[in-house]
Order: sequence, then C-alpha cells, then structure tokens
Amino acid sequence: MKWKSTITVVLFFLVFFGLGKGKGLADLPFSGVVTILAGQVDAEHFFYHPRLPQSIGSGILLDKEGHVLAPAYLVMKAKWVEVLLPNYQQERASIIGIDHLTEMALLKIRKTGRAKPVKIVTRKPALGEEVMLVTRPRGKIAVKVGCIVQNDRLVSHRGLGLGGFLVADFPLQGLGPGPVFNLASEVIGFALSLPDFKVEEGQVLVPGFFLKRAYEMLKEEQQAQWAWLGVKVFPLTKGLIQALRLPIEKGVVVEEVYPGSPASRAGLRGATKSISVGNILYPVGGDIIVQINGKAVSSPGEVDRIIFSKKPGDIITILYYRKHRPRRLKLKLGRRIFVQP
Repeated sequence: MKWKSTITVVLFFLVFFGLGKGKGLADLPFSGVVTILAGQVDAEHFFYHPRLPQSIGSGILLDKEGHVLAPAYLVMKAKWVEVLLPNYQQERASIIGIDHLTEMALLKIRKTGRAKPVKIVTRKPALGEEVMLVTRPRGKIAVKVGCIVQNDRLVSHRGLGLGGFLVADFPLQGLGPGPVFNLASEVIGFALSLPDFKVEEGQVLVPGFFLKRAYEMLKEEQQAQWAWLGVKVFPLTKGLIQALRLPIEKGVVVEEVYPGSPASRAGLRGATKSISVGNILYPVGGDIIVQINGKAVSSPGEVDRIIFSKKPGDIITILYYRKHRPRRLKLKLGRRIFVQP
C-alpha cells in the first residue's frame, strides 16, 4: 500500500540522514526501544559456562529513573537480565515485578544513557489507524508497518475473558515481540508471542491503557493487583433490543456471573435461556448493565477499562435493567486472580 511505502521512506531518512548529522540513534523517535538479554547461568558458574543469553527480545524505557517494561516470559526464570541500550551500552537490570494480566515485567537499570523514554497513550486507536511494530531483536532497530483491524477484542487468557485488546494486521515472524507505535511515535500497545494472542486477523496487542496501569502498579507496589467484578458480558445488539423490546439503546448483557465474585454477592444475575435472532443464538434473561459509575458501557472492553482503572476494595455504582426495569446497586470490587489456562 502507498502509506506503507511512505512510512518506510521516512524511517530510512530518519535513521541514515539523522545519523549523518551526528544525532545518533539516541535522538531518534524510537530510542526508547531497548534489547532485553536474559540467561540461566549463575554468576558463580561464570567461568565454567559461556555467559550467553538464552532469551532475547525488545522492551521499552518508560522514564529517566531507568524503568523498563519487557515481556515477562523473557525474564521470569532468568538468573541474570541485562538491557542493551541503543548506543550499545549494556546495563544490568533487576526485576521489580511481574504482571500476569498484561504478561509484562517491570525492570530497573541504573543508567539510561542517551535513550529517551517512550510515551504510552491510553486512548483506544481508531480502526484502520496506521501503526508500526518497532523492535531491537539484536540491538539494531527493525520496523514492520500495518494498521489496527480491531480495537475492542475480547480474548481468553489464563482462564478468564479480557476485553479491550487490539488486533493489528501484521505477524511477528522475523521481529519477535515489541512495542507498537502510532505515527506520532507514541506507544499504543505491545505485541507478545503468546498462543492466546495469535488470531486469524493478525496479532493481538496489549493496549496502552493496560500497559500504563501495569507500569504504575508495579512501580509503586512491586505487584499488580487488578480489580475484579466477576461477570462475563457481551454487547447488546439492535436485533436483540428489538426482539426483547427493551427500553434502552445500548448496554452489555450479563451472560454469566462467576460464583463467589463481587457481582454474585451483590445479586447480579446471568442468562437463564437462549433465543435465536437472525440465526444467531444469544444467551438472555440476565441483567443488562448500561452504566458503571455514571459512564455508559456498550462492550466488554469498556467494562474492563472502568473496572481496571479502580483498585480492589473500591466501591462502584452499577445501573442495570432487569425485566425492563432500571435498578441501581453499589458493590465493593474484589481482586482478580489469574490462573494457568
């Protein structure tokens, strides 16, 4: 496509002509993308085994304090972790914490050199928005261009559904996991090499909202504790509104309420039967949520963004419909626990 070739030309001029003027990689828009090196050999066995990394991938520098966000599976079982900066300066990294929702780890290095921290944006990118996967698989920058084909994807990860994820139309072959930027050089998501994140349409991305929340929680508390409501929902469609003769225009239908969850203790109800609308079978009979804390919701992603912006123990107010009548309740959010799929 024409825009893809245009981006490639622009990047070419940035890298080669920028370097020719003496600016160096550290002054380019993607200098915050770093290489992660991790290995299994203990320091005491250094003289008996070559100190070669068993895991190599890309991460992002988030602040001048030296905090780096990287794929968790690169470092989880590592005995040592180092960060290779754009100027090839190599820094030993410590692991601050690991988040099992985003599957990201927060690292800390002492010196950042001339690398400039990246900016993470939390807004939902538009469908068709042009994006770039930027990685440093071997210390050198690599770029793959594409666009957003889904901006509110529901994924099943670690046994529970997660809403609001992104899908870009490029594979990771040849580049590996890494941050995805918009044309303003802002991070809008992170592409991970995980089975749950591979779809026919392309590659699932952890959205910027989740990345920033994970960074903030890990930095402050060394652990990420995500709030939990405990419902499985799906969007209310026009066909379903007409079939059920509902007095509302949008919302999310509660398909399932997880036993022992805050939603269950508060009395929310899931589906009790199924009906066919336009040759599609819908589970109905459950409550229909229209607002959370005064904010309208119409998709699982919108629900998750509101819930995950809170902390376990926070009180929220839910406006919902049951049998065509509006109801309101307050409940205390729990803590979301992630299990192996």
